[in-house]
Amino acid sequence: MEGNTCKVNFSTLAEMVRYLDYMYKVGDNCTLCTHREDYNVADSNLQADLHSFNLNDSQMDAVLSSIETRGCNHKKSVKLIWGPPGTGKTKTVGSLLWAFLRMKCRTLTCAPTNIAIVEVTTRLLRLFRDSLQHESYGLGNIVLFGNGERMKIDDHDDLFDVFLDYRVDSVEECFAPLSGWKHHINLMISFLENPRKQYLWYLEGIRKKNV
Repeated sequence: MEGNTCKVNFSTLAEMVRYLDYMYKVGDNCTLCTHREDYNVADSNLQADLHSFNLNDSQMDAVLSSIETRGCNHKKSVKLIWGPPGTGKTKTVGSLLWAFLRMKCRTLTCAPTNIAIVEVTTRLLRLFRDSLQHESYGLGNIVLFGNGERMKIDDHDDLFDVFLDYRVDSVEECFAPLSGWKHHINLMISFLENPRKQYLWYLEGIRKKNV
């Protein structure tokens, strides 16, 4: 019995050693990227914007380390951002997503709860809107999808611009036969081709209203 237990323990220990060795290799920085003279984690403008988010040292290190890992083509890595409640994980993830968005890096973000994904999206949008120069231009690169009722989207009107279902509804309105873009474009073409006829229709409409 003792021999079997010892055998199992050694087997378990060997598995743990292999796992820890793998995790060490995954978490370790790439030496090829680190020693490249032309390697830069992020351009100066991006870093300046990140500093304006008032991230603490550990949060900034997590963001820059993730950006560094994303730029490495020599190894596959996993970055874990962890900490107890209230330590700014959502702020860190939102800042990282903002940086990836600036870098035009496609990113899929998932969360175990609807509240979590709404909080991350809200944080990202707040950072993104503060950096916009032309109102909502650029929001098309952010898409939020899921069960709108469970996420209580109606209680978050600031998320309407990026929620997929609302975008679909907006596109349907644009292509509606009697009120969409095509209808209004045809009206404009008709007005430019025969303005006198359109003006007479306008006067006739006013006359009927006054009768």
